[in-house]
Amino acid sequence: MSRFASLLLLIIYLSYVLAIKTCETFSDYYKIASDKCFDNPDAGAPPLEILRRWGCHAAEYNVTTKDGYQISIIRAWPTHITQPIPIVMGHGIYMNSLGFISMFNKTIAYNLIQEGYDVYLINFRGTLFSTGHTNMTQSDYDYWMYSFHEMGICSTLTALDLVARISGKPKSIYIGYSMGTTAMFVYSTLYPTEASERLAGVIALAPVANVTEIRSIVSYFAPFWRFPIKPIAKLLFNGILLPRNEAINRFCAYGPIPIFLCYASRVLIFGPDFKSLDPLYRPVTNINHPDVIAANVIEHYWQCYKTRRFIQYDHGAEENLIQYGSVIPPDYPIEDIRTPMSFFVADNDWIAEEHNALATYNMIPSQYRCGYIVSSNKEFSHDDVITSRYVFKDLIQGVLAKVQQMKSGLCS
Repeated sequence: MSRFASLLLLIIYLSYVLAIKTCETFSDYYKIASDKCFDNPDAGAPPLEILRRWGCHAAEYNVTTKDGYQISIIRAWPTHITQPIPIVMGHGIYMNSLGFISMFNKTIAYNLIQEGYDVYLINFRGTLFSTGHTNMTQSDYDYWMYSFHEMGICSTLTALDLVARISGKPKSIYIGYSMGTTAMFVYSTLYPTEASERLAGVIALAPVANVTEIRSIVSYFAPFWRFPIKPIAKLLFNGILLPRNEAINRFCAYGPIPIFLCYASRVLIFGPDFKSLDPLYRPVTNINHPDVIAANVIEHYWQCYKTRRFIQYDHGAEENLIQYGSVIPPDYPIEDIRTPMSFFVADNDWIAEEHNALATYNMIPSQYRCGYIVSSNKEFSHDDVITSRYVFKDLIQGVLAKVQQMKSGLCS
């Protein structure tokens, strides 16, 4: 066995037997003893445990969607709710609700709770906290036969129903990130009147609808998706593209060298911003954030990329005729949106490319465009929305201001 392989196995072993240490600077990791390092209990902890350490109230609700998936909604609220409208948050791909809460006071959720908001975090189907179904299990291939379409018309709808029932408020503000924005675009285009009655506004962080001409390395794999990538994923993982791998997650959290190595692989997908790496919280996010991806979700995005359109799922000509009355699936009608929407984008986002986001934004009727904000940080990337050490200055302040504007009805 090579020395490198032996070192790798040692690091993985130590990451299991030792608590995850986090330090204020990367240089502190190399010191034998430092008062700037501590064991962070949030690494590997479930959402309720993390939220209660913040000093707020937290509860979990398990609800069933109309197509039988059992999903978890996490609620977090201060002792005194002082804001008149609840906030619903939808996470991105390959993650769950932990993506919104793993960086303590550098998260949108924490700052909203401090402002007095009642916050609800969706765990989309298939993820670590939303594994149930009324008549299937995750070992069934058919369990994974959903895309972001069902997340929009089923999971988002179910979440909004729950929020209205628990909060007693007819409307909420939705904050989505990456795939969480895609799901909302699906819902608000196919059910525009219903969405306008349930939502005071939508804040889309790194919005993904149009996926043409992206810089991400995933575009180079697109020609190989149907063969051999998708068949291999079916054979090896039964409908999942990337299963959750605890060993890799923990390796990526164990010290500066693994952190930088793992980040170097991610920048090829999301865009590089090495200066944003947070030595204090990156070990936690590397353990908490990764989750599964259903191959069918990637299939749907691939269809959008191939056709250069934000299209509904292509089931094949015969099934399309039954579903849509046409052999070609229709576009999601962005022009039908009737809910105020605000986009937060970045020049260095290699997935939610700024030119694609702008094309989508300009299709929204002008009276429902509530702001198109391009980050002033030219290195801000897709991943920075939930992991950057500078995220409060680069994003959260603007989001809080936009929530205030939507809450006050100034976008309607």
